[in-house]
Amino acid sequence: MKKGLLIILICLLLVGCSNVKEYDKKVEEDSPTKEENNKVKEESTTKEETTSSEPEKLEYPVTLYLFYNASCDHCHEELEWLDSIKDNYSNLTIVTYEASENLDLYYKVKEGMSIDSMYVPLTIIGNNYYIGFASYDKVAFLGAIKSYASFDNCDVVKTIQTNGDVTACLNKNKE
Repeated sequence: MKKGLLIILICLLLVGCSNVKEYDKKVEEDSPTKEENNKVKEESTTKEETTSSEPEKLEYPVTLYLFYNASCDHCHEELEWLDSIKDNYSNLTIVTYEASENLDLYYKVKEGMSIDSMYVPLTIIGNNYYIGFASYDKVAFLGAIKSYASFDNCDVVKTIQTNGDVTACLNKNKE
């Protein structure tokens, strides 16, 4: 019974990634204008290209968590992008989990943060979570990293992992 449930959950994670592609198409179609999307993409590219070789000093440490699936194209795009920016932020820690190999943690985090979606990639920065990955997400990720680096933030995923007070942690990050 347990083995059957595990197989079903792994299948859901694999299907979830392919549905994220459909989600990205829908987001693009629903965007106010394609020009605005292109502007965000250009700004994101410009910011990445103009980043100095000197890492940006963040005032407080920030941890970005990524739950991904090994067969997910969007996940691999995000992993590559994260690898390209990690040296630009001195206090940024990137923690990755292959979701199907860490199902207990994946579900525990989803429950603790009230995340209903089964899709990957699932990125968590502080109280913020992002499902899927597209080029316009880069700006949101960088904004969240800088925002959480501006105060002594609580690591929500770590709090969940250690069975800490998640509500207190989430509330601390809202102050």
